Parts: sequence; C-alpha cells; structure tokens
Amino acid sequence: MSPNRIRHMKQAPSLLLLGGGYTLSQLAHQLPPNSFVITSTSETKVRAFHDSGYLAERVSLDDSTTIAALFAKYDSVQTIVDSIPPLRSGNPTSATESLISQFPKSVRRVFYLSTTGVYGKRDGSWVTEDTACTPYYESSALRVQVEKCYWKQSHFQTTAFRLSGIYGPERGVGLSMKNGTYRLIENDTRFTNRIHVADIVGILSSAITSSLPLPNALNVSDDCPALATEVTKYYQEHFSCPPPQQIAATEAEKLGGRMVLNQRVSNSLVKDTLSYIFRYPTYREGAGTEFVAASSYSGRE
Repeated sequence: MSPNRIRHMKQAPSLLLLGGGYTLSQLAHQLPPNSFVITSTSETKVRAFHDSGYLAERVSLDDSTTIAALFAKYDSVQTIVDSIPPLRSGNPTSATESLISQFPKSVRRVFYLSTTGVYGKRDGSWVTEDTACTPYYESSALRVQVEKCYWKQSHFQTTAFRLSGIYGPERGVGLSMKNGTYRLIENDTRFTNRIHVADIVGILSSAITSSLPLPNALNVSDDCPALATEVTKYYQEHFSCPPPQQIAATEAEKLGGRMVLNQRVSNSLVKDTLSYIFRYPTYREGAGTEFVAASSYSGRE
C-alpha cells in the first residue's frame, strides 16, 4: 500500500473525548492510546496530546468546519463524551444541535458532562436525579438546555453526568486556601459537595465499558456532603492553610455560582448502576492531592 494511501486512511477509534480540559485529559491518561480521539480548541494542546501518543484534533464548537473535518476523519465513533461548556452567545443550544447534526450514524451513546448546579437548591435539602431542575445561575441554566437538546435525540442514548465541584491535582479548596483566594460567607451554614477527578475518571471508565443501558442522568458526587466551614477547618488543622476570606452574604449573591447553593447531593444511583466504589469517598481521603502536580499524577496508587 502506498504511503499516500496510508496517510489518507480513516482512523477508527470507537471513543471521542470532546473537550480535552482538566477532566478528560485525566481520563485520556487511563485509556489505551489508540482507543480514542481527544479534541481541544488549542493547537498547542493538540500538539501536546500528539506528543503523548494520542489521536487529537483541534475542534471548536462555534466552527462547524472543524466539526465536519473531525467526523470525516473519524466516522466510526460509537461513544462520545462531551465536556464542552455551552456557548453563552446567541441560542445556547444551536451549537449543540449543529454538532449533533454532524454525528456519524455509528454513534450509539453520548455522555454529557453537566453539573449538580442544575438543581439550584439553597435550603440544604437532599437532591437526587429525580429532583426538579431549578438552576439558580446562568451557566447551570444553559447546561439544562443542552441536556434537553441531547435527550430529545432518538438515534442514540444520552446520559448526563452531573458533576459536583471538581478537585484533584492543582485544583481544589486546599490550593485556593493556600493561595489566599478561597472565600466563605460570614456565618456560613452551606453544605458543599465535591468529586475527585480520579473518581470521575473511574465512573466514566466504568460507563464506557458497560453494555447496560444507563439512566438519563447520574449524579457524580462523593459520599460526604459537608458544611463549608467543616471542610476549611480540616485544611487549616491538617495542612496549615490560612483561614479563608470572609465575605458578606450580599457580596456572595453578586458573585453567584456554586457559592450561593446549599444542597446535599445523593450519589446512590451512580453507585448502584455501575457498582462503583469511590476511591475518595470524602474530602478527607482526597485532601492534599491538590498540592500534587497534575503532570506527575497518575491516578493510580
């Protein structure tokens, strides 16, 4: 076969990782290198993925030509993990609809990485996948719209993996406290929820290899919703972190985001569905991993 023919042969990974950010980069490190293709909007990051031996392409959600080129080259993808944040300009679902319209017919499953922020609770109540979505801030509202956009498709099955606050190497409460940037509301009584990136990777890996139909949504959160003050006190006592900044409730309202939420996320369904055992079931087991360089973290013991 001629070199030119080899160069133009379509490659056939069965898995597409859309958006090679913090979480899917960690997932990529745990997968067989030729089993997936991973994307990024950054040419520099694409080159870095190539240097790691991965199939990688530059793709932007607002550039349909890059999407068309991706699926022309990889037309046998069966599972797509979509971690791309919704576009904030124009119709928030139009870019997702355009993306879906170009999926090859081989696609059977989509795993959409959403957020537990879709529940929007502020009273400390428990939330499950059956809890109504009443998002309190814009980015979560957009996630709800994208979830619905995926669910209305009939030619593949979609599961929204709703993630709590992600932490791990170079990311998390402890690092923010060390940097002096972590903030608590005065007289804070909020429950917080978190998930270690290694457990996201473990759950997604289990879902990718599962042949069973999955629910429309799965909460991805650890076993231990905890008061924000409890978590920061632990870091102060065990890692000599300085106390967090104290801000008024009115300032927190202006900042928005997870800072104004107060809910306890149940993870019973994901554990039962995938028979998953958490590596970091509470913040105590995971505390300190944020001080490890991401480049040297393997995700394995």
